[in-house]
Amino acid sequence: MERVLTDFVKALRNVNIRVSPAETLDATEVLEKVGFENRELLKNTLSLTLSKTPEEKEKFNICFNDFFREKLSSEEAAITEPPSISSEQHANSELANQLLEDSYADVQLSISKAGEEAEIREIKY
Repeated sequence: MERVLTDFVKALRNVNIRVSPAETLDATEVLEKVGFENRELLKNTLSLTLSKTPEEKEKFNICFNDFFREKLSSEEAAITEPPSISSEQHANSELANQLLEDSYADVQLSISKAGEEAEIREIKY
């Protein structure tokens, strides 16, 4: 649970939302109380905790939707076998579109997701 929150805070910082360590601790407490089950409640409570200005709230909403869509997608992918795709479909993939659209936050989230799937945190030096 804390790892998901830490990764989400990193995603927020990548879109220039300043989140202090104290705010991260507050968000941890919020997450312990509301959990992941009610997505809207989670979004609203984390927004109150982590975003301050109207501009940050707008960025927060986009980042939250992208981040947790990725989380849900990865959970669904673990349940079903991934379909095989042709090279043409691969060229039209989500990552390719993100790169073409200069969507920095989405690319960062995709990289983070790929790192989680590869379990890079488990690599020993």
